[in-house]
Amino acid sequence: MDSFLTKCLKSKSTIISDYLNKKILFLKAYHIITASLVFHACALMNLFNYDYPVFVFLFFTGYFCTILAKIYADKYNNFEYIEYYHNVSQWIIIISLYSVFTGLYKHKITNNIIIIVILLLLLCNINYLLYNYNNDTKCIELWSNCLKKINNKYNVIYLQHFTKYFDDSLIIIYLIIIMTYLYYKKN
Repeated sequence: MDSFLTKCLKSKSTIISDYLNKKILFLKAYHIITASLVFHACALMNLFNYDYPVFVFLFFTGYFCTILAKIYADKYNNFEYIEYYHNVSQWIIIISLYSVFTGLYKHKITNNIIIIVILLLLLCNINYLLYNYNNDTKCIELWSNCLKKINNKYNVIYLQHFTKYFDDSLIIIYLIIIMTYLYYKKN
């Protein structure tokens, strides 16, 4: 189940993708994904230079480009391997951001912060699994064993309403809040 933020971002992406498809005929989804990677690389360069507000702006712009690329590819499927390119770009973004941020601020990261981040990512994973829940095809075997305990349709619907606040868009917001706290935290 999508959060209010994800619904808003997807609706704006739909409008923009329709506009781009009409006005820029040569544009493909992989161009938008590449732009997203460029925005994230520029964001990381600003993080290296301790220009945090510019980092946040470029990071959110790049994140919006990934949503836009996904919507654009779904509506105007124009590249055979776009899903693989999108997934690889997401991993590049996640790993590079993790490496740079933890490298720069490792002295400020405490055990409590690590526990909070792990819980947030766990709730995001549960949200993804419940959103894509299907009795025939379960996403991950370990999680499917856990879901056998709550295999009741009403329990799944109840959990979907709770975990919608932990979808990928809101997790990004939560992580940026944690990163902002760490950036401005005194030693």
